[in-house]
Amino acid sequence: SGGGSGISTTMNGYVWDEINVVNHTYGAYFSTKVNSGSAKKIVNSVTINAYGAVGQGGVGRVYSNTLSDSNTNQNYLYSDISGGYSAVVAYTSKYAQAKVTNNYGTFTISTY
Repeated sequence: SGGGSGISTTMNGYVWDEINVVNHTYGAYFSTKVNSGSAKKIVNSVTINAYGAVGQGGVGRVYSNTLSDSNTNQNYLYSDISGGYSAVVAYTSKYAQAKVTNNYGTFTISTY
């Protein structure tokens, strides 16, 4: 949950990833609901950073991406967004984010 600029919002859902040998998938399904106030725009997004072997025995980021979904002049957005990539991956970090804009500005809720 979060609020700011005359608006209160709740975000609910799930962020996931599936790590295989080389081909991987990730995504999120979640909703952003404005509880009070009125939204001009809602943007839901999921970001992944994948880390694996780089160079001679090093570990670094081998993939990074953000996928998003949005609507305007509505107080609710449900998003089911996913993507895929190929890399040799040791571990990932991922998070979902909702950005809500009204007449007074924009605020962000994140799962990290």
